[in-house]
Amino acid sequence: MRPRLTLLAAALLLGACSLFAEEPVFIPPAKVAQLKRMEPLNYEKLEVFLQAGQLSRAQVDLARRFIGADGALNLPAQYIVEQPAAPAAVPVAGTASVPGPGNVPRTAGGSLDTIGYLRQDDQLNAPGLPDAERRRIEDNLKAFRDLGLTDREAILRDLQSIGAPANPLVAAAYNDSADLGLKLTLWRYLANAQNPRAAGYIAQTHQRALSFANPVLIPYEKDIGDILVRGRSGQGRVLYSSRQLREMILELEKDISHCVGVRAATYLMDYYAHRYGGDEAPMRDTSRDRDRLIRACGGDPKDFDDGDPRKWGCALPPLERALIAERLVPHLASRQDDVREIARYSLLVVNGQPNKKLKDFFENAHKRWPEFLSWWAQRREEILAGR
Repeated sequence: MRPRLTLLAAALLLGACSLFAEEPVFIPPAKVAQLKRMEPLNYEKLEVFLQAGQLSRAQVDLARRFIGADGALNLPAQYIVEQPAAPAAVPVAGTASVPGPGNVPRTAGGSLDTIGYLRQDDQLNAPGLPDAERRRIEDNLKAFRDLGLTDREAILRDLQSIGAPANPLVAAAYNDSADLGLKLTLWRYLANAQNPRAAGYIAQTHQRALSFANPVLIPYEKDIGDILVRGRSGQGRVLYSSRQLREMILELEKDISHCVGVRAATYLMDYYAHRYGGDEAPMRDTSRDRDRLIRACGGDPKDFDDGDPRKWGCALPPLERALIAERLVPHLASRQDDVREIARYSLLVVNGQPNKKLKDFFENAHKRWPEFLSWWAQRREEILAGR
């Protein structure tokens, strides 16, 4: 069984990552059984369910992502439920502050509730802008397409200096598939370690790009064909090659990895578990994706080359390290070697113990799972205590 995706990952993977304003999408077991009886599935069959009111557009989009080349629906168990669980209550705070280790939400089993923590953080600390400043940035973004290089550069530097408050404004701009190149340019200037919130917004663009490019994302076939798009904003037609779309998608993943923190690490780990967790999939490269997740966790991939455990660490605060580790741990039980490898290297980073034996301990965790979980239950509290 694949590690369970909870609300954050589901929200990110379904494109509802902007401050978690939307709930994740689920499909009831009866509908899944009905879809399975219709295999092999394709886009046209799903559209019939949509037109008949049997599935929502979000549910159709979700199902499409998990249809294999043979038309079989391989929907992960975490999406097959009657309805989502009610979100955890968020304490009312008189003043904005980041929830600390003492009041981070926990599950019934004692695990850290990453989703509850991020909900608190977003509700208490989401950055904003004065109306006049927001309108100025929106006007600049509208004009961006038609400006020359010098003026574009000025806008990009302005966005970079504004940082996190600009994220939702960029997320709302240029969402036409024909504008994917413009969107990448804008995100490139906001993707950095000082703007960890950007990870969720860039993940939304990443999911849209994957959905748009899906017809030409074929394993081992980088030059399978092209997609011609007519822009809705009157900018004419844009022709994307399959190779170009792959490069754009991978560039977005790189940008996410530079937004160091819980959001980036969670999204990339869950997405990589999907990429490597089943049948052959396009754009597989374990070394590249392992290094990007290490970077998202605040580590330096080069530090693993010399095997010195004293360099297996990061500068993230203890709470963020613990929250990331909580999301990585379940993936060490994956049946896929690549998923476990990607997870365990990043766990070495956020765990922060200069002990070379841990590398083998993490590698064999799936073989000694009860022992590993017992170790993690203790180590979780040590990380939170700053040890």
